[in-house]
Amino acid sequence: MPQSKKELNAILKRISVEQDKRLNPEEDEKTVVLPYELGFQAPIIRGRMPGLEAVYDRFARIYAQTFSHHVRRPVTMTRRATELVSFRDYLAAISTPASLTVFGMNPLHGHALFVFEHHLVYILIDMLFGGNGWFENPPPKRELTGIEIKMLSKVVHSALEDLGKAWKRLTPLEPYFDRMEVNSKFTAIVPPDEVVASTTFDVEINRVPYTMSLCLPYSMLDPVRTQLEAGKTSYDEEVNAVNVSRLEENLLNSKVGKRLTWGKPA
Repeated sequence: MPQSKKELNAILKRISVEQDKRLNPEEDEKTVVLPYELGFQAPIIRGRMPGLEAVYDRFARIYAQTFSHHVRRPVTMTRRATELVSFRDYLAAISTPASLTVFGMNPLHGHALFVFEHHLVYILIDMLFGGNGWFENPPPKRELTGIEIKMLSKVVHSALEDLGKAWKRLTPLEPYFDRMEVNSKFTAIVPPDEVVASTTFDVEINRVPYTMSLCLPYSMLDPVRTQLEAGKTSYDEEVNAVNVSRLEENLLNSKVGKRLTWGKPA
């Protein structure tokens, strides 16, 4: 079937365009411009920091004794894990209301977070006011009163003092209290996408585990990163009073069999 002049012109034009594409392929590609912010520098993540883990292990041992003194019963603490995550992901894992303490560490710049999770907060409050720390049902989610916050702040101040002791063997830092919040929305210590070092601790009270955590911006650790990556701190010679008391209790309750023979000639 003969084609019209208009159709022939369309075919010739298409052939011409395809030839141009083959001869000049770079002209057909669209240039993609990626945004770049000159004021932003992505942190270089180097992986594990053995020095930081050693500091936190020491902090757990020291603070367990202080915490036991506050609640008047044995408490054990162990560091569960240290992870590098975004600040957004760290906050998303916190169930509110909780005890979120914003603190700094001289001479480092910036602020960090010390967090008691929801269940630990109400168990701690109950014990600080003379309770036994047992709840038949999960504690209700409610706002903390002024008196409760004041009582919690004493426990938090003790934690910051013990944290300073734990850092002393690696490098002298002075933690200081800034403020306490119960809602994570008011604890924007860094932008949401910034990397933070999140460390979780298991706190065992009445044989029941609870959780607290420390969150330090990765950039905050820059001045001491060499020490943190070098390895463990010096040997901790302090005696853990909680472990000693448990050891004594176990020894006193241990049963030892004895067998004596009387009247047998030598």
